Amino acid sequence: MQFREQIKILSIMLLFLLFNSCAILDKYSFDAAVIDLSIFEKEGMFVTTGDISRNYKSASIVIVDCYQGYVPKEDVKIKKSKSSNSGYDDLYGSKSTSFDKIKDFNFKGCEINDLFEEIIYQAKGTDANGIIKLEIRNISKSSVDGKSTVPGIQVIGLAINIED
Repeated sequence: MQFREQIKILSIMLLFLLFNSCAILDKYSFDAAVIDLSIFEKEGMFVTTGDISRNYKSASIVIVDCYQGYVPKEDVKIKKSKSSNSGYDDLYGSKSTSFDKIKDFNFKGCEINDLFEEIIYQAKGTDANGIIKLEIRNISKSSVDGKSTVPGIQVIGLAINIED
């Protein structure tokens, strides 16, 4: 072997060792969660993640999405306004307001009980007294800058009228 070839092989081996030694490993983790569904009973709404053997009429499929993000400080305590997206266009400058005033905004994450309240509200709007096949999903969408994703939660279920 020529000296150049030996240097080339040695360089490749060193690069391999360098990149291999900097590996980031996921740590083992164990998580558990309990999701309280009693809010449905308190609101007079039957709920199950499966089907039921009783007679019912389907009312509608209800889907509620929430994405974490920033809200104007005066709106942080989001009213039970059902579809609280009105007025948030200002956040991204569509109404001559710029996002450079971050001090005017607070970060708000998605709370599962907020989604439950909304799905109950929407289901009751169709005169339903139950929700079956309830699913909770992690979702995401592209961020405003398009460089990352924004995490969110989706709650979906079939609103029904249980026949007595």
